[in-house]
Amino acid sequence: MEGHIETKYSIQLVSKLSGVGVHTIRAWEKRYDAVVPKRSATGRREYCDVDLEKLVLLNQLCTLGHSIGKIAPLDIAELKELLEKLGKVNSEDLAPEKISGELNLNQSLDNMVMAITLYKLDVIDHELSKLKLLVNTRDLVIKVLIPLLNKVGALIQRRELSPAGELAFHGLLKFHLGEVIYKSRRKNPGLSKVIVAGGEGSIEEIPLLLVSILLISKNIEVIYLGNDVSAGALVETINATEAKGVMLYLGPLREERESLYHQKYMEYLTKKVSNDVHFFALKSNRVKDLEGPVKNFSIFESIKHIDQSISF
Repeated sequence: MEGHIETKYSIQLVSKLSGVGVHTIRAWEKRYDAVVPKRSATGRREYCDVDLEKLVLLNQLCTLGHSIGKIAPLDIAELKELLEKLGKVNSEDLAPEKISGELNLNQSLDNMVMAITLYKLDVIDHELSKLKLLVNTRDLVIKVLIPLLNKVGALIQRRELSPAGELAFHGLLKFHLGEVIYKSRRKNPGLSKVIVAGGEGSIEEIPLLLVSILLISKNIEVIYLGNDVSAGALVETINATEAKGVMLYLGPLREERESLYHQKYMEYLTKKVSNDVHFFALKSNRVKDLEGPVKNFSIFESIKHIDQSISF
């Protein structure tokens, strides 16, 4: 197409977006010619959108039991046809009622909890990859990830999970959640836009990722800013994107802040932004610096409460 600029991805970026490890991508190239990236002037691999799409499809099919050697030669149309025969192409395509017939969620959760205690990240990675394919986005949050995090929290409280194990698990989980958000992104200009962010100094990102996926499941376009966002930068983003809503996470902070920091942050936003914007906040039970309601803000104590209350 005239004027079209082809996107070029490094192997590290295409790995992150597709969910396929760097070493696996190289092996699939060398052994099966699964993708054949171009090379830059300096000899570095440069992947295009077609390469990325094929790697995503190959990853989904391998997770569902196909052999890479048999499916690598297929083109994108043939790979999609295979997925359609399995009843699925995108992560939203399965209805909630199909879950019980396809997957034992309790068994999958038990497998992951056991794997976490044994520090077997490959088992956790496999289970999460499978669940992302077989469970729709809302149920992934409500029926899988929240129960899993509760179980991991209990392990931490009982000191049955080492700090290194906790860090590794959270790192792997953030990778998978980020991939879900990327693959589920919406580009329909008619959708309501909601910004998701944590205040300046905030350190927890997983609640932000979970809320983002939940909002995406409600057919909302999410503008994900992550944590540690200053109030001024957030106001600029709201004005620039014409977002209809803002979802904050009120969680623990990296360092000591002034008293009622979260409350003052929210009050600043409501003074600087049009009344047409809807403000929401998910509050951690570890945050105490709120002296009362904040005008124009709806504050939730749990992600399940957000699921029951928010719609645009």
